[in-house]
Amino acid sequence: MRKQLLAALFTLITVLLIPVAASASNYDFERGDFVELNGYRFVVLDADKDFLFADFYLENRQFDPNDNNLFNPKNNRNVAYYLNNTFLNNLKGIAEFTKNHNWYINNTTSVEARIALLHSNEWSRHKSLLGIPITDFWLLDYGRLKYFVDKNGNLANALPKTYKAVRPTLYLEPGLYKSGSGSSIDPYILWTDEPVVLSDIKDLALIKTTPTEITLNWKNPKESNFSHLNLYQDGILKESRYKEQTYTFKNLVPSQQYTFTIKAVNVDGAETQGISIVVSTDDVPLLPEVQNLSAVPKHDRVNLSWSNPKNEFFNHVKIYRRVDNQPEETSFLNIFQPIKAYAASGDFDPMFETNGTYWNDLTVQPETTYSYKLSTVNIADVESEGTVVQVTTKEEPAPEIGGGSYTETEEGDFLYTWTQPTTGKVKVLIDGAEYQTVDAANKQILIPKERMVYDLLNNPKVSLIPISESGKEGKPTKPFEEGKLAGVEMPFGPIELLKSSMGLLLVIAPILLLILAIYLVPKIKAAIVQAVQKRKEERRY
Repeated sequence: MRKQLLAALFTLITVLLIPVAASASNYDFERGDFVELNGYRFVVLDADKDFLFADFYLENRQFDPNDNNLFNPKNNRNVAYYLNNTFLNNLKGIAEFTKNHNWYINNTTSVEARIALLHSNEWSRHKSLLGIPITDFWLLDYGRLKYFVDKNGNLANALPKTYKAVRPTLYLEPGLYKSGSGSSIDPYILWTDEPVVLSDIKDLALIKTTPTEITLNWKNPKESNFSHLNLYQDGILKESRYKEQTYTFKNLVPSQQYTFTIKAVNVDGAETQGISIVVSTDDVPLLPEVQNLSAVPKHDRVNLSWSNPKNEFFNHVKIYRRVDNQPEETSFLNIFQPIKAYAASGDFDPMFETNGTYWNDLTVQPETTYSYKLSTVNIADVESEGTVVQVTTKEEPAPEIGGGSYTETEEGDFLYTWTQPTTGKVKVLIDGAEYQTVDAANKQILIPKERMVYDLLNNPKVSLIPISESGKEGKPTKPFEEGKLAGVEMPFGPIELLKSSMGLLLVIAPILLLILAIYLVPKIKAAIVQAVQKRKEERRY
């Protein structure tokens, strides 16, 4: 038992006496790390002592214009004075954390300064780290100018007035704050104040959704190094350098899910991890129907017009048609005298799509009843039930012969021509009897002289009857002879003239008799009186 106590006591004393190894560097530097001090970049030569060497060149300067070859911080013409005043002040607050070090002038005498030049022995030890072509700069040898590194990367004797580049060295005291990784791309950056870590936004919330827009709001970070925000939509940057606390994402697809991420950015351009929210846009609402739907029929068309809904989600109108009753033409014995029947109606058939406000249906039949349904379609291709209007097309007007005339050929035959119609048929009558029916598109027919019949005035008794494609006949037209006054044709024949004359005589004869009676009665009376008187005189004698 006593031996065990003695062994434990020995172990405890041993532990207490052996010093605990501490971190050699105050900043956990490693040899070869890069460190940035107020914009100046250094490389770590001795991590145990936080000894740094400039990774840059200052302006070319004379080492000592007085030719004493000494490193003297008190001589304002000496390079030591420049380093420990002008350059040290450029480090600003970090200057307080540079160590006041003794730089030996000889084996017994030293010069106290914060900034100096690299010793030739240090250069020899670290030149593999410094490497070539980091060349052509001053070196010290116990505080005295003796060497410089030439352009070939070798030590060379130096003259005090020779111009060479200045590359400072220094030792750091603890107390600075550090960030970065120490690499050449991401060097350690040291600050006198604790670095401010920028936080993310807070209280990200959904404010409003529509089929095409989503509005979010939040609270911005309050740290002093906050610069702006970057706004992402499904990982794609939609807005940069944004500073407000509300934003509306626009031109979205209805009924679709989105992930929005908002990242804060500090003054150095570094983004935070960001806060995300997943939101879906609304479904597109069903559109109202068209208004003021009107259908104006003619025999060969129906003109539709309407007013579209004033809605941001309106896309277009679909037009459907249904035949409610349609005359079917059947013929018995005579194809041009059809009997009309009516076909049964079916479902609505799609006809047209438009975002306009009118449409003309040119595929209708005369005397047919149609129903038109117009439905509205939104941007999500959702269709309304539709509005229906019914209309019956007009009766087809009777066709007419236009430009009808005839000429007599040298052989004595008769060539009849017309300009209208150009569709359907033309029936030719000679003396009231059908002679032939031809296509209206021919625009002519030749009648042999042997078949011609003439009236009392020796005019051909020929009439032309136009027939439409649907079989509707127009009125007979008697063409005039080409070269004579066009259109001058008696609207009656001899019989009609005789009947009209007799009718007129029946009306005028009584009037004429009355006029004659009024005119002749006094004369007849006077003659009678005179004759009676004369007769009396003859009897007297």
